[in-house]
Amino acid sequence: MAHQTTDLRVLRTKKNIHQAMISLLTEKSFDKITINDISKKADISRGTFYLHYQDKYELVEKYQEELLEKAQLLFEITSHENRQEFFVVMLRFFQQKGNCCPCCYPTTVLRKYKYR
Repeated sequence: MAHQTTDLRVLRTKKNIHQAMISLLTEKSFDKITINDISKKADISRGTFYLHYQDKYELVEKYQEELLEKAQLLFEITSHENRQEFFVVMLRFFQQKGNCCPCCYPTTVLRKYKYR
């Protein structure tokens, strides 16, 4: 797992960026979203965005990685003897992250828009 930061300001900024992207994905297609859109929605400067991510593609990739890491941890701590328990835990996890679905599109689908 990558180095985890504990700086609350960084964590809050990244959370705001993630929420901004998710919100924007409900308003317009991925290829129409700009860094400026994300920055405005997250109430940060473009420079702050670029301190954390190279572009919107990396933002989505990192967000997907974080979700998968959290899902994997849930899988590891859940009893494998009880498949129903695991299924319920995973459903609760994704229910809590319910608005993240637009950011769960396969990155290859999103990348095809990068070069248009």
